[in-house]
Amino acid sequence: MEYSSYSNFGGMMGSILIVSENYEKLKKLLKDYRTERACSEEEALSKVSSNKFDLVLIEDNVGLMDKIKEKYNVVGVLILEDGDFDKSKDYYYVFKPYKEQQLLSIIHNSLNKVKLERDLRNAKEFMRNIMDSSIDSIITADLQGKITSFNKGAESILGYKAEEMIGKNVEELYPPEEREKRERWITRILNGESIRNKRVRWIDKHGNLHDISLSISLLRDGDGNPIGTVGIGKDITKEVMAERQLREYIFQIREYIKQVERSNMFKELLLDILKHDILNPLTVIKNVAHTIEKEKSELIIRNVGKIEDIIKRASIYSKLESVEELEFEQMDLAEVIEEAVDSLRNLSKEKEIEIEIVKGKKSYNAEVSPWIEEAFINLISNAIKYSPAKSKVKIIFEEDEMSIKIGVADLGYGIPDEEKPYIFERFGKGKKSKGMGLGLAIVKRIVELHKGNVWVETNKPRGSIFYIRVPKRQGEA
Repeated sequence: MEYSSYSNFGGMMGSILIVSENYEKLKKLLKDYRTERACSEEEALSKVSSNKFDLVLIEDNVGLMDKIKEKYNVVGVLILEDGDFDKSKDYYYVFKPYKEQQLLSIIHNSLNKVKLERDLRNAKEFMRNIMDSSIDSIITADLQGKITSFNKGAESILGYKAEEMIGKNVEELYPPEEREKRERWITRILNGESIRNKRVRWIDKHGNLHDISLSISLLRDGDGNPIGTVGIGKDITKEVMAERQLREYIFQIREYIKQVERSNMFKELLLDILKHDILNPLTVIKNVAHTIEKEKSELIIRNVGKIEDIIKRASIYSKLESVEELEFEQMDLAEVIEEAVDSLRNLSKEKEIEIEIVKGKKSYNAEVSPWIEEAFINLISNAIKYSPAKSKVKIIFEEDEMSIKIGVADLGYGIPDEEKPYIFERFGKGKKSKGMGLGLAIVKRIVELHKGNVWVETNKPRGSIFYIRVPKRQGEA
């Protein structure tokens, strides 16, 4: 096997198989290309089958070229004696005697054609991959509305296979009352306007309606003439449904607050929670609802989560305030902690926080109420929320003859000493502990009902450690 240098010719590189007794001469002429020799028809056919050549250059053997072209999609150039030759064949050729520049020009043009065809195939494949990897619907149609392509995103949203829809009119996807919208939009884009994020409804294969955020652009040919449209549709059905539910939810909460204010049935604490902790995130939700199609769903989800968490905590606190005694049973606090950690697994994964449980033995039994798990959930969730991402929360067990002490240590910013006396009060004065108040007030109330203690210390060199101590037996507390 012989090779010449592999470099540029006219800004291109090419690989050429030469079948000729004049190989050395041709190799020298084609020094700017990668060349390889075949000494027989069998060797030539074998090497072409490897699919690594851009062009085959054959001297005085039309029959071999016929065999190669019959089997393989490769560009062929013939060097022939002047004489009879079927010029209707799709071959490039040059007659002897030829000028070297003439042969180089033919080879250059042939390889340029190969490159252009390859680039076109790659571009089409690239665009096909983009279309098929998109979760959004991408549908192209001609100017009469006949569908010319239908990507996998469209298949997923609408339930049709591409072969079912290609050739059909795109208007079939629209309910009758929505079709006029599309006609207006097509008129506008033909007049040079753009259609971006317009809300429309489509019908899927099973007759279900989908809310779609649709953008439409004009397709043009190589001369700039309009030939069709491409529409990119994002399924926002869930977001629209959430928007409706949020509006209803806002209305219900406001009505509920009015009832509470009129009846004065709850304490000042609960009114404060409802007015400030709930109304603020609801205002954010209301503003976001108008622009939900503009990728505000994450903000909505966060605020709904805040509301749900606040209402849950307010309900728990209200119940605990009216309880004088709890019912106790023998429980393994190690198991209680494991269950609390499991319930917060998604929260810790989201921040990539490792939770380490340090125990001196397998179990730690005490007379406690099932409410104790709520206290640990509050402390552990706070530790996760206020710790930096990819850090560690440590839970440490200690015991003596009469009690069990459990510490939850984080690597957050910590709590200043002057704020520690107020940290477990709902109306605490601390700035660092803002947002913790209701949860820690719940912790304090639960621990008090267990005749135990709760306190916070500095976790050197950084963070805080919250401790809960409960008696092993309630009668001995």
